[in-house]
Amino acid sequence: MLYSLARVDEGKLEAIRGLERKLGKPVLAFSGWRAEPVELSEAELAELREAEKKTGLCLVAVST
Repeated sequence: MLYSLARVDEGKLEAIRGLERKLGKPVLAFSGWRAEPVELSEAELAELREAEKKTGLCLVAVST
């Protein structure tokens, strides 16, 4: 399972903001994705890492 920042509706956002006020700290919401990472060849991994450098993102190759 992989996780990314969740898209939340207005009701959930208000609940999270209330929790943040109560805790006095920021709270991030994540949602899960049913995806399994796959093994890459050295060449594929090098391409993925180069794409990460260019985009500034963490990239994960997954099975379809």
